[in-house]
Amino acid sequence: MDSNVVESILDAERRLETSRQILGINIQQDNIQAANELLLQQKEKRSSKRISSQLNTQSVKKNKVKKNKVFSDTITIAGLKGTLGENLARLGEVEPTTCAETQYFSHLSKNGIIDLSILSSNSQLTKLGGPHVKNYLIKDYLYTLPELDNAKGIYEDLGCKVKKARGSNIADIYDFIDIYKANSPRERAIKDVYKHITQQHAHKGHMLSDEYFSQCSELSTITKYWSPIFESYLGEKRRVFIQWGDTLSIDCKNSNLNYKLDLRLITDTEKGPIEAVTGEFASTKTTLGGKLYSDKLKSVLTSKCHLNALLKKLNYLPQSQVKNVHIPILQIMGQNVSLFVLSLIDKQVYSVQNIMSAIYPRTLVEVRAGGIKKLIDLLSQVEYMIEEIEDSIKNYSRNTSNKMKDITGNGKLNREFEVEAWVSNVEWDTAIIQQ
Repeated sequence: MDSNVVESILDAERRLETSRQILGINIQQDNIQAANELLLQQKEKRSSKRISSQLNTQSVKKNKVKKNKVFSDTITIAGLKGTLGENLARLGEVEPTTCAETQYFSHLSKNGIIDLSILSSNSQLTKLGGPHVKNYLIKDYLYTLPELDNAKGIYEDLGCKVKKARGSNIADIYDFIDIYKANSPRERAIKDVYKHITQQHAHKGHMLSDEYFSQCSELSTITKYWSPIFESYLGEKRRVFIQWGDTLSIDCKNSNLNYKLDLRLITDTEKGPIEAVTGEFASTKTTLGGKLYSDKLKSVLTSKCHLNALLKKLNYLPQSQVKNVHIPILQIMGQNVSLFVLSLIDKQVYSVQNIMSAIYPRTLVEVRAGGIKKLIDLLSQVEYMIEEIEDSIKNYSRNTSNKMKDITGNGKLNREFEVEAWVSNVEWDTAIIQQ
């Protein structure tokens, strides 16, 4: 074959291959462009959905912010615009700092709770008007400690004995208490408290030093000092169960309130178990302002949940008796114990008050000054409030209307307590738990 013809054929084949490659590149570019256009369309759709979702979320948040809590209380104080509940709601709208004290007062305000015992610069009372507001509220809503007849005979015997306590005779005083004959369950409980404390002074004095006390963890503080006293005095009754150690109540669980407490006292009633007392402990090392306010906040909000649950069982509670239903709160930090009381003083407005304090007597001076008796007196007030809760169940949860007269139309129906109009749900922040 002529060489020119061969060269012509080869040249044609090269041009054909080049055309195929160009065509393939064009097809690939077209595919890439189509794919890019498709990805761009999908991205625009997702972006549109995300923007729409964000707008909806922002709208919901704005609605929540605009939806202020409505209070229906009737407590008005000269100098305040609106009711006490409305003023607490306004205080609750102010964002708290990271300080535990301001968080405490902010969360109390959001829950319609006013602390009547603190007049610090950050307190609710100060921001509402100071002593003027406190004096007005105390006049009508101050909790008055009842005088209790608490086994005076044993106090005369043991109290007179410990007034003479000295380092030289404390062992003899302990021996006297050890063999003392108690004539009733109440006297036995009192004797056990005296015995526990005087035994440490007589034979375990090292446990009462600052150095030893400061080494104790929270659990050691409970185990070595406080739990024997609580179990002796408040646990001697079969109907009262003392629950120790970071536990969650059924009422809190039902309300999605994830607050676990160091101490809970549950009393058994005809309407089932009632959460009667809450308590938080702290060691001496952690007795700081932040711990004080964070523990107290947890106890107060938990007690509000328990008070609401109790009131829902009192179907026939007269409105005039609502503020007389109380939940005691115990806060123990190192050697100090404070007793607070929470109550509902008007529709959706609660108060918390510090009604009594005592110390664990670690010196003979405190023992001689009646420190053991004062500690027992505080526990007696707790016991009294537990009994008041039990009496409320008996008196206000039973329908005592005359069924026979109801049939004939001549009966007087018991008026049921409209609890939902009085109580408010617990509002809380999970960040407080995490902190």
